[in-house]
Amino acid sequence: MELLERRIVRIPLYGLFTLVVFLAALVLTFPDERVKQIVIVQAEQALNAGKRADAGDRIWEVRIDDLDLWWFTGIELHNMRIKEKWTEEKKAKVEEEVAEGAPPQEPLTVTIPRVAGRVSLIKSIINLGLGAQYDIDFEDGGLISGEFVQNSDGGRVTANFDDVDMYKASILQSVTGVPGFGTLNGDVEIEIDPKTRRPAGGTIDLKGKKLTVGPATVKTELLPSMAYLEVPQTNFGTFVFKGTIANEKGKSSLVFDEFSAKGRDVRMEVWGDVELARVFARGVSDVSMRLQFDAEFVKENSLSPVLNIQLFRSGKSSDDWYGMVFKGVIGKMKPKGSVVAARGPSKSGGAAGKDAPKTSVKKAPPALPNKKGKTTTKNVRPRRQPKALK
Repeated sequence: MELLERRIVRIPLYGLFTLVVFLAALVLTFPDERVKQIVIVQAEQALNAGKRADAGDRIWEVRIDDLDLWWFTGIELHNMRIKEKWTEEKKAKVEEEVAEGAPPQEPLTVTIPRVAGRVSLIKSIINLGLGAQYDIDFEDGGLISGEFVQNSDGGRVTANFDDVDMYKASILQSVTGVPGFGTLNGDVEIEIDPKTRRPAGGTIDLKGKKLTVGPATVKTELLPSMAYLEVPQTNFGTFVFKGTIANEKGKSSLVFDEFSAKGRDVRMEVWGDVELARVFARGVSDVSMRLQFDAEFVKENSLSPVLNIQLFRSGKSSDDWYGMVFKGVIGKMKPKGSVVAARGPSKSGGAAGKDAPKTSVKKAPPALPNKKGKTTTKNVRPRRQPKALK
């Protein structure tokens, strides 16, 4: 009881009690449709904060089938759909491209069977502020759960990935437009600055198994010689992503401590950092990457012409690693081939050097010339059907 007599404890508890009563009254008093509209408006504002359609930012719209109370202090949403919202200009551009022979496109849509969030009384008391818990449930596709805490010291958001199916959760597709398969496990913890409300610290520790991407046809402006890129089904195998969020002079950066994949078709290493912005496309990247492809994979999918374009050719090392660098504002960035990056990260970090690990694989076949004696840069669809996932 002595604890409750302290002003610093009583005030957050009063606010918490008011919030709990408001949530319960909201669901019990207002019709479900009215509550759904309130939730939809708040969700769209959160997803589209700081974004502008005229600046090319991806805008989202939200739909919800049904909602219920969750533990009397929260709300449970059923069949929540998050869909990319196309402007009339975007629709007209897509129709024009399809008429010219481009592959058909559809707005990206992510459906989550169940989303639930509630106020946690115990966590609120312990942290002397607002404490909440949430679940993003993909049913047989895994679960993302975590907590949110906000007090005078700032805030903290955590997320635990429990056997999340990357295809059903559309994690990779929502970012790249290419379907991803496999399972994802691990933890994310982010500290929020109380003044700027932006990430001030944190860690990311994720591991994927049987990671496979594609097949897909994607529009790209990263490769000057190609408007569309055929992505064959590609196995990246075991995927590891460990990162640290650092804050210096009011700027937050995501530093890649370990970012790698080792699979049947491709080996990959990524290192560097990304200066974070409220909208991801406005962040600043200083990242290097290297890739090594299995020779049989290159041959079966007719990828030699692709690997012979300037981007890959200028970054090829003697041991068949392809290096490239990504520097500048993410939304305007153009990758460049780099032999230095092909050597891999040095033990001291950052730059590549002689300490880079080497992997021996079968040498990929050279690019085949066309009838005029010049190397073609047009990619060809795979001749085989995609392999079944194991």
